[in-house]
Amino acid sequence: ETSKRYEEAIEISKFILKLYPNEDNSTVYVVYGNSLDHSNKKDLALLAFKKAIAYEPKSAMVYVGIGDFYLKYGKPKQASHSYELALQIQRDYFPANERLKTFNN
Repeated sequence: ETSKRYEEAIEISKFILKLYPNEDNSTVYVVYGNSLDHSNKKDLALLAFKKAIAYEPKSAMVYVGIGDFYLKYGKPKQASHSYELALQIQRDYFPANERLKTFNN
C-alpha cells in the first residue's frame, strides 16, 4: 500500500512538472525526490533534489530535503552543509535548526 502511494506521488509529480514546466517547481521536485528515494531509485532521487535546489528564489525547505537525503545515505558533511544553507536562507527555519543540533551533540 505504501509503495503504491509513492508510485502515485511519482506519477503526479511528473504530471505537474510537464503541465507547468516554466513554474517554480522546487517543492514538486522535493516530493518527487522523496518518492523516488522511497521507491529505491536513489540516483533519480538525487537528480530531483539537485533540480529542486537550482530554482530561484532559494528555499530552506529544499535544502533540508536534500540534507535529509544525504544524511540517510551516510554523508553527514553534505547534510550539515545543506542544513546550514537552509539557515542562510531562513535563519529561524526550525527543521534545519533541529537537524543541526544532532551534529553538535
